[in-house]
Amino acid sequence: MLTVWARVLRRTVRSPSGCWLWQGAHNGKGYGTIGRPGQTNILVHRVALLVHKPDQLAPGLQADHMCHDRNCWEPTPCSHRRCVNPAHLRLVTAKENNARRLEGNTCRLGHLYSVRRNGARFCPTCQELARLGLRYTRAQLASWDTLPLELADLAASSPSGHLTSVSG
Repeated sequence: MLTVWARVLRRTVRSPSGCWLWQGAHNGKGYGTIGRPGQTNILVHRVALLVHKPDQLAPGLQADHMCHDRNCWEPTPCSHRRCVNPAHLRLVTAKENNARRLEGNTCRLGHLYSVRRNGARFCPTCQELARLGLRYTRAQLASWDTLPLELADLAASSPSGHLTSVSG
């Protein structure tokens, strides 16, 4: 595993935040992956845990990136998923990992959640954009003069209650 870890370190850039960001291949969810001869690919943050915290590994535990910030405005997927700094990783149960994922009051694009009568959270801005067949990344939304929350206000103030066009 140490030779795989050496390969990971060669493809890693240290950021000012302390994250060690993987620069190689990643899966569809943005987590870094690395190939092993004759075996399937492995998640690079799992390699970090195997090398630096082998005594903590146990069935049913998942890696949690403690460096992740729910409100980061970085291109999707969030770069924290590429972090392999062992000091930024901990092993937690699926329940703990999901509870941390659900912290905060914004969706992954930074829009405020609304709450349904049954207590379920949803993002009305993302729902409206999806209804229109529009999908945007955080980087695209951050580059607009109109902020995401203002888009929701525009939709709410339109006669139809829907966001049909944005000029400017």
